[in-house]
Amino acid sequence: RVASYMTEVETISRNTKWQLLNHLEPDFLLDYTHRIVLQNPDINGCVIAMEPYFFPEKGRGFSVYSVRFQDSILTSRESKYNYYEKEWYKSVRESGQGVWINPFDDYKDGSLSSPDVITSYNDPIYTPDGQFVEVLSMGLSLQWLSKVLLRDKPYENAYCVMLGKEGKFLVHPDSTKLMNKTIFDDVDPLTQSDMIALGHEMMAQTSGYMQVNIDGEDCYVFYQPMGHTNWSIALVCSESDIFRRYNRLLFILLPLLGR
Repeated sequence: RVASYMTEVETISRNTKWQLLNHLEPDFLLDYTHRIVLQNPDINGCVIAMEPYFFPEKGRGFSVYSVRFQDSILTSRESKYNYYEKEWYKSVRESGQGVWINPFDDYKDGSLSSPDVITSYNDPIYTPDGQFVEVLSMGLSLQWLSKVLLRDKPYENAYCVMLGKEGKFLVHPDSTKLMNKTIFDDVDPLTQSDMIALGHEMMAQTSGYMQVNIDGEDCYVFYQPMGHTNWSIALVCSESDIFRRYNRLLFILLPLLGR
């Protein structure tokens, strides 16, 4: 499901490029960011950032954005914002291809004035003759993504977590841990070596499952890397939930078999 949301954002970006190239005008770009957010409720915000002096009359930099804020969409041109040195712009400019960047608290540092922690897909836009003109950036709220993943669960107490750079929680049922805690925080290496081992396995972009004790409860954790990102996602299921039906069946059959 996470992959499908990410693919949806990438598809929207690809389908947007030709329209932007045909309307490289300040007012159109401003209005278009609003339209993208309005028509795509899963997207938290959208930024279009131009190359230096692309519009000479606007100065060195020109970037416009729209962001979802509660029940409204805020749209504006950014002023005096050096986005050229930001990871989301530099990584695309240098690689020449679309990339997902590690989430960040955009309210404190970034182009979107959003109180949410977001991750963004950033796509370069080139003219037919190969000239780089702008970066199109679309954001997903991690709080929103966490809530979506908690709606449907295979077991009553199951939940998903997703780890990013340095093992930071990108998705977790406890929203206070998003980007504030890593899987290694508050872990005793003497008594919780299984948690440390799980963290290293996920950081190494491997797939598999492990039996881990989490907060005093025995759990099975099934994990795998997330596509072409450096993130890893895991499904955490308590052992008691997994074997509940099996144990209930034994409770019914054993007395019968003993007759």
